Amino acid sequence: MFFSFNNRQFDGNDIIDDYTYRWNHDKKHPHPNNDNKNRCRYDKIECKAIFKMAKFKIINIHTPTHPVGSNINYRESVNNTAYFFNNFREKDIKNGLMLCNHYRFSSIDKIKQKCTKLVFNNYKTVSVQNCILSDYPEVVDETLKNKWNGLKKQIKSLN
Repeated sequence: MFFSFNNRQFDGNDIIDDYTYRWNHDKKHPHPNNDNKNRCRYDKIECKAIFKMAKFKIINIHTPTHPVGSNINYRESVNNTAYFFNNFREKDIKNGLMLCNHYRFSSIDKIKQKCTKLVFNNYKTVSVQNCILSDYPEVVDETLKNKWNGLKKQIKSLN
């Protein structure tokens, strides 16, 4: 799920408590400049895999490749499919086995750092303005926040 920085100028104190807005995955998010990095994910969204690093020769940004040995596989956690998830929607978020919150940008300041200081190669050609325009704070999702705060209360009661 793509979470939003919600036009935050600088980073917040706590990513779990402060970042609760995310994209509505039932909506299309066309980008005016045909920027592939900031493209709409309505039809197809990347999935990040969970895997044992020792079982793969090469680890790319989202997925492992070149398994070491046979019968080694990885899957995404919503429908047990491969690297890309087609037509990912709000119903999939409700029914997902395990979901990862993706905080692509945490603030406008971090966008500037990524785009102007060339921190990541895949942001070299992306403008700060394109990244700001591709943020959609449409849904308040406090699932992780509520679970984390509940866990903190449990831990506190044990002490």
